[in-house]
Amino acid sequence: NNFLAALCVLDGKVGLATLDPSTGEFAVTELASEHEDRILQEIGRLRPSELLVGKDADAFGELAQAGFGSQTTNFPSPQLERAERDLRSQFEVANLESFGCADKPSAIVAASVWLVHAIWQRCAIPLAPCQI
Repeated sequence: NNFLAALCVLDGKVGLATLDPSTGEFAVTELASEHEDRILQEIGRLRPSELLVGKDADAFGELAQAGFGSQTTNFPSPQLERAERDLRSQFEVANLESFGCADKPSAIVAASVWLVHAIWQRCAIPLAPCQI
């Protein structure tokens, strides 16, 4: 798989969103930032070809680039309310409960970073939502 990923740190938690453009598989997860080793293990397992790094996630991006050869790009993170609205609109849902991420704000913001990036790049990436 050719994974793309985004990281966002919000309120002491790290959100990770992954996308496989070949299948449209889109997944998110959230971990406490003190579990840096687990976050890096997940990035190492996926070995994303590109990693979008949101606010306060620079250290993770640097480690991913040095350790796994991922191309990293700093990318502005939207506010949580905007991120939720963008994802609900993309998936045409009233809320994010069914995706299992409604209580994972940093994961929501990370997912929105990829969505916004795809729009800015004018990509037509089919997203098939799932959860980790």
